[in-house]
Amino acid sequence: MAESPAPTTFRLAPEERALLEAVAHANGRTLSAYVREAALAAARGYLAQEGVEKVLERDREYMEERSRTSTKIADHKRALLDQENSDHR
Repeated sequence: MAESPAPTTFRLAPEERALLEAVAHANGRTLSAYVREAALAAARGYLAQEGVEKVLERDREYMEERSRTSTKIADHKRALLDQENSDHR
């Protein structure tokens, strides 16, 4: 069975959305199709320029940093909640 498309959300200012919609419609595409095709073309160009190994390494570094940040945030929240709990005893 084929996988269904995974929705992705990103934010645009109203004027950015209007510009992208106008250009997408001028190209006979929906906003979603236009952004998807443009993003994939940009990603493939970057991959061709930088190489697979460099892209994978940077992705790994990014994910590791996100993990460290998430752990720090979780630890901080836990400390705050523990402090709050001990203050109310």
